[in-house]
Amino acid sequence: MGRNDINDVVGRWGDGKDLYLDLDRDSLRLVDTQDFIVINVQPIQSIRVWGVGRDNGRDFAYVARDKTTRKHMCHVFRCDNPARQIANTLRDICKQLMMERRLQQAAVEQRLSRPTDLPNLEIAGQQGNQKAVLQSLLRSASFPTPMEEPKKVIRCHYIGCEAVLKPVGTDILNGAIMALYNKIPPEKWKFVNVGIAPSTITITEHKTEVKLDECRVRFLSFMGIAVDNVRLCGFIIHGPEDQFNCHVFHCEPSAGALCKTIEAACKLRYQKLLDANPTTPTNSNKTDNKLHHLGASISAGLKSGAESVQTNILPGIKAGAQTMQTGLKAGAHTMQTGVIFGFHALIFWCLFSTWSSEYDRINEISSQIIPNKDIPNWAEDIQI
Repeated sequence: MGRNDINDVVGRWGDGKDLYLDLDRDSLRLVDTQDFIVINVQPIQSIRVWGVGRDNGRDFAYVARDKTTRKHMCHVFRCDNPARQIANTLRDICKQLMMERRLQQAAVEQRLSRPTDLPNLEIAGQQGNQKAVLQSLLRSASFPTPMEEPKKVIRCHYIGCEAVLKPVGTDILNGAIMALYNKIPPEKWKFVNVGIAPSTITITEHKTEVKLDECRVRFLSFMGIAVDNVRLCGFIIHGPEDQFNCHVFHCEPSAGALCKTIEAACKLRYQKLLDANPTTPTNSNKTDNKLHHLGASISAGLKSGAESVQTNILPGIKAGAQTMQTGLKAGAHTMQTGVIFGFHALIFWCLFSTWSSEYDRINEISSQIIPNKDIPNWAEDIQI
């Protein structure tokens, strides 16, 4: 590019200088042709894409992230030789790097693979029938290695530890954070690596790898970010004899990443606890079975009571009803007979009364016409 190009306002460098392009398996270097000063060193792994010009076969360009601005920039060159040679060389270097990376990953996976059997202690050694010693076993066989937990390391400044009165509370945590922040000057802060795993939180110095403290995640009771400063955070650990300690950290640009990672570790720890103790579903199933048996017993009892009522009580009620019906029928028949008899007696009485009065009248008339002595005693006979 020339100096008076219309795109001078664009962030660029070079200005059309004559340069040497030196390419090896580690980096792409630009060297000044006059004093042989290295102007720019671009690692091969940081190059995102490269290519050759479509209109001119001597134009070569690649895209990489700038170290200072952290932006992707395109570097364009006009070469004396065909640019296809540079592109092919860069392609071969990248293929070799990818092959080496695959071999390294395969070696790591093979090294981390866990054996499934233990060495046999009864195997005879090389000399005679003597048992193999421990050193030969260690050289000949590999023991099963424990599974390592996933761990994430965050670098930050460790301010210190402060004792608190309660295991939880925003005021308690914020008070401890601000007290340590105001008491300890920044030059006394320790630059540490905070290794966060589902089981432990390990605090070690960055340079010396000295372990400052190790906290169990199961004893973490409270965690948060300071109210007035988002770069400050802390968590409270439940120690022995009901003592509570607050660890305070200073992170750049924010303490959110550290807190989020600790939160994820707590969730993983809780999930492991649920997986290792599946007692709650079993208890609930037992409770459901007990309720089911109780309901079945109640249903069987009600059914038995209904059958008992149907077998013992209903026949008695039916017999009583039949007896009552028979009694009512007999009473009605008796009442009907009595009514008929009374009606007949009333008719007979009426007839008898009428006949008696007529008889008395006939006697009275006959006594007036015929003397009593001359009258035959037919009335008495009739009466008899």
